[in-house]
Amino acid sequence: MVTHAQIIPAQLELSVGNATGIEELSDAEVASKAATYACRTTGIFPVPGDCSSYYLCQRSPSGQLRAIKRTCSPNNYNPFLKKCSSRFECPQPYECGPHGFLCLTNTSYAVCNRDKVPVRFELCKPGFLCNNKCKKPCADHVLKC
Repeated sequence: MVTHAQIIPAQLELSVGNATGIEELSDAEVASKAATYACRTTGIFPVPGDCSSYYLCQRSPSGQLRAIKRTCSPNNYNPFLKKCSSRFECPQPYECGPHGFLCLTNTSYAVCNRDKVPVRFELCKPGFLCNNKCKKPCADHVLKC
């Protein structure tokens, strides 16, 4: 007997009837259910401080750009793959540091904007490691600055 791994899709946190995505909602429903995240473009973006959720930014039927907050529970949102994953471990604490980045693993980090929101995700060069206490995200071969 062949068994398949269970894949848990991201669930719409704010749902209306049988709607599964923003394209199925009217403008009024989109406006009432939209997250407070200010989308600048369409796409999928992490929720600052919350590893289990993400924002889906799409256009409403009238063309307005809106965010819908979705959750990956019980999994985490992997910002590198832009999907829910049981393998992505959430860094603790999940907030941008004073130097404008957040180490996600010992070899990956998020670059943060002025509002301390992760906006881009990067990997350290081979042999370099990330440390949230350093002034730069990746240090050469050591976890100490």
